[in-house]
Amino acid sequence: MTKDATFTGGVQVIGEIELYQWPGGVSLFTGASFPNFTGGQEGGYLKYFFINNTGEQPVYVYWNISSSSLAWDVTSTGYNHTESTVDKYSLDLASSYVPDPIDYWSPNEYTTPEALYLNVGEGKKVTLVLLYTGEPNTAELFSFTVTFYAENS
Repeated sequence: MTKDATFTGGVQVIGEIELYQWPGGVSLFTGASFPNFTGGQEGGYLKYFFINNTGEQPVYVYWNISSSSLAWDVTSTGYNHTESTVDKYSLDLASSYVPDPIDYWSPNEYTTPEALYLNVGEGKKVTLVLLYTGEPNTAELFSFTVTFYAENS
């Protein structure tokens, strides 16, 4: 005679985040398109969205470029794309203040590729800042994916 006993288990996720277009958390933010830059002219674009802690404990939110059609170098404030030894693009994530007009190539209150702290139920407005130096003046289209992940505080 035999008897079976079934056991189940797993890991409950307690550090959860969601990305939203608006602070109320109705429409999920899944991506955006930037307008094309004008070759030879310095420019920048901003995309706003909200990161909410929907889990059951405080978390640190980290980010990185997980895939891209361009090569990016990690810097102290985010990422740079260099072409022919010239910094062409800069990509940063600002957690609060972004000057208007955008203050090109100087440190602002960027999160860096490090961490953004969120309490339980807290949401913060973040800004993805994409800058173009105007040089080199070479035409291209590109895409990239930014991955956000949470770790327990």
